[in-house]
Amino acid sequence: MSTLNIEQFQRDVLSASMSAIEHFRSDFPNTQVCGFALYSDADARTLAPSFNTQDHLARVQAEHPGEEQYFKWSPAEWSHEAYGEEFFNDLSKMLWNMADATTESNFVAHRRHIFEQCVIALKKLTATFDTAIYVFSVSDFECVEDEIAWVTALNTPEQANEFRTWLE
Repeated sequence: MSTLNIEQFQRDVLSASMSAIEHFRSDFPNTQVCGFALYSDADARTLAPSFNTQDHLARVQAEHPGEEQYFKWSPAEWSHEAYGEEFFNDLSKMLWNMADATTESNFVAHRRHIFEQCVIALKKLTATFDTAIYVFSVSDFECVEDEIAWVTALNTPEQANEFRTWLE
C-alpha cells in the first residue's frame, strides 16, 4: 500500500476545494449555496466536488413530493455535480495510482483511510457557506454507518439527526 502524506493530502484537498468554490462564486455570484460535497468512488480512485443551490433544491423537492430528503442529501442530484472537478485532477491521479499500488488484502483499510482523510479535510471547510449542509459521499458504495458518521462529523447535530432519521 502506498503511503499517504496526510498533511499534504489534506492541503491538496483544501486547495482544490477552495479553487472550485472560488470558481463557483465567480461564475454564480448571487446564488445561494445550500450544499457542498466531496465525493469519491467505491475504489477511492477519484475525488470531485458538488454544489447545490437553494433554487434547485426547492424546485426538485416541489417536483418530487416525499423525496425531499433524498434531493437534499444526495450530491449526485445536486445542481452542480462535479462543478470544478478540474481542480481535483491531480488528486484523482494520485488516488488512482495509490489504489493501483494497494494490495487486495490492504484495500479496505486503504479505502477507509482515504475516506477518513477526505472528511477531515472537508470539515475544515464547513464555515464556507453560511446555511449549507456538507456531505462526503461515495458512489456505488453503501455503508449507512459510515455515511451517518461522515454527515455527523460535518454538520450540526440537528442536521445529522435529520440525515440519520432519513437513512434509517
